[in-house]
Amino acid sequence: MEREYASADEVGALLRDLFSVVPGLEDLAVEVVRLSPPDKSGCNWMAKHSPVPIGAPEESRRLLRDILRNTRRGYNLWDVH
Repeated sequence: MEREYASADEVGALLRDLFSVVPGLEDLAVEVVRLSPPDKSGCNWMAKHSPVPIGAPEESRRLLRDILRNTRRGYNLWDVH
């Protein structure tokens, strides 16, 4: 599967939009950082996020992991030259 390319800001905005509809994750802060070199799956970024609030449903925690995994499968950051 080919990944689409986006900026770190675009990937961060996408993640924030996806988190905003999940109960307990609406206010989660996220920062996208470049990996150098890419990880073993070929993805060249990772997301750092604020702690999931205490009391957030377990389903929300699972959705957080799913959102991150699927976004990493679908996007890479633009190469910086």
